Amino acid sequence: MNDIVGIGRIADKLVAENKKGFLPGRQAVYERLTDPVEVHHLPEWPGDGPMTPAVFLSLGEREDEAWRRALPDFHQEDVSATADGSVIELKRTLCGTLEDGRAIRIPLRNLYYFNADRIERIVPHLDLAVMTSIKEVLLVGGFDAATELEAGSD
Repeated sequence: MNDIVGIGRIADKLVAENKKGFLPGRQAVYERLTDPVEVHHLPEWPGDGPMTPAVFLSLGEREDEAWRRALPDFHQEDVSATADGSVIELKRTLCGTLEDGRAIRIPLRNLYYFNADRIERIVPHLDLAVMTSIKEVLLVGGFDAATELEAGSD
């Protein structure tokens, strides 16, 4: 299903589910994963490497809980996707307000590499400022990214 129409439909579904929220977006990706899926952040992130779909979803569920604890008004904005050949680029901004009143806006960009209609590789592109923000907010929500993600990759 690497045809333009098929990959475009998948991109549209990823956008629709991410507009509903972080976890629905994660679940939409989960439905298309190979077992295992390769996850490799740029730059490197704890837990990068092969991951089972079950671990991918479980980590997403725990992350979602942490985002919601840290940011009671947690939501995603600016959700968009483009499809090019066998790759979908998904962009979105994680948003919310910390208890101290500080507004959080974290832009994310993920590339999903397909083989037929299955995602075999995920490459989130981050920069150091974004990585630091993610780790800090998740820690406020009780999710230590280094510990949780390293444990999840075993």
